[in-house]
Amino acid sequence: AGSPSDEAIADAGGGSPLAGAVEELAAVRRRYARQRELLLRLLKRGAEQEEGLLALRDSLTRRDVIIHNLRQDLQKQQQETQYQQELFQLQQEQLQQQHQAQQLQQLQQLQELQ
Repeated sequence: AGSPSDEAIADAGGGSPLAGAVEELAAVRRRYARQRELLLRLLKRGAEQEEGLLALRDSLTRRDVIIHNLRQDLQKQQQETQYQQELFQLQQEQLQQQHQAQQLQQLQQLQELQ
């Protein structure tokens, strides 16, 4: 709304050009206030959207880090499994060699007894 001095001028002038100018000034001020309010709402909405975007980016970054860590863990587990398999095969081969050596020794002992 207009200031008291604007209203006093409008009342005093009646239908004069000054009164019309005061009314136009009041209308301009109202439009300015509406546009300012709209701008503030848009700026607030834009800030909220930017905040949401940053939160989404943070979530995606955390997800990517988790995926990277899981892939590393999987690779370590696969390497450990391969190592265990190779160790098991070596132990099996050693047991076979020991068994064959025992059989050979028993055979030699039998031959000595004959």
